[in-house]
Amino acid sequence: MRLQHPIPSGTRVAVYSRFSTDEQRRQSIDDQNDYCLSFLNEEYSKCLKSVEYYHDEGVSGELESRPGIDRLRQRIAQKAINLITSEDSSRLFRSVGKCENFVAYAVDSGVRVICINDSVDTFWTTGRTDWRMPSVITARTTTSPDSASIALTRGCGKWEQRSVPVSRDTAA
Repeated sequence: MRLQHPIPSGTRVAVYSRFSTDEQRRQSIDDQNDYCLSFLNEEYSKCLKSVEYYHDEGVSGELESRPGIDRLRQRIAQKAINLITSEDSSRLFRSVGKCENFVAYAVDSGVRVICINDSVDTFWTTGRTDWRMPSVITARTTTSPDSASIALTRGCGKWEQRSVPVSRDTAA
């Protein structure tokens, strides 16, 4: 991913990483952190004032409240960071709605969000009340024909929700 808008000098970065099951390895957190830092250091190392790391180990991305993501929310509220970067949006949340709400909160608080593998950068919306993350929501069929796994992929201009089959056992 190549940024269209540079990272300004004095940027306070939060790197978020997560793995969801005990079957995955702790090294995954380090790998994700290294990936994000490598991305930032390619061209922007002189712009970074500070880098903080937040993570959740062995915790599902479906959960809205997790220790690492909750600490990240606190740092946003404290205006302690102005950029969040993650390997991809599924590290933040597996659910599109929860991810969209989190990114909206960050953007509305003046925090830029970059999800590297999804080519998502909210630069052009940060600080605006009419933000729309430049992504399209798509569905991939899973093993069950009446459910879908949601993924964020790069699009243009706004969130676009397409019809997605919903599991019959979904609670309201």
